[in-house]
Amino acid sequence: MKFYVFSMLLLLSLPVAAQPGGKMIKGGAGPGLLSNDSVIKKLERIKDSVAKARQIQDSAGVKENISNNMDSFIRLQNEQRDRQKRAAIIRIAIGVALFIVLIIGLRRKTAKKRN
Repeated sequence: MKFYVFSMLLLLSLPVAAQPGGKMIKGGAGPGLLSNDSVIKKLERIKDSVAKARQIQDSAGVKENISNNMDSFIRLQNEQRDRQKRAAIIRIAIGVALFIVLIIGLRRKTAKKRN
């Protein structure tokens, strides 16, 4: 059964592949599309221009990506600097407050000894 299905498939596929559908280009005997030098040169120029445009577009994308990364890096750096500045101010304020508490405590102690 498998042999018959395989042979039918093989026999049906041969006529489908053998049907003439388009022009056949001969090696160099006639004016073929691919053998014409001006067409080949024009295709090469188009290919080069597309490659150049793509390279310019890719380099512009890379430049934009670098610019965005630098902007975000600078923004993160500024945020970190602001956090450090805020933390330093808080530490200085706590130090000054504790220094004032120390001075007040020492004055009370000396005031009690005099009395």
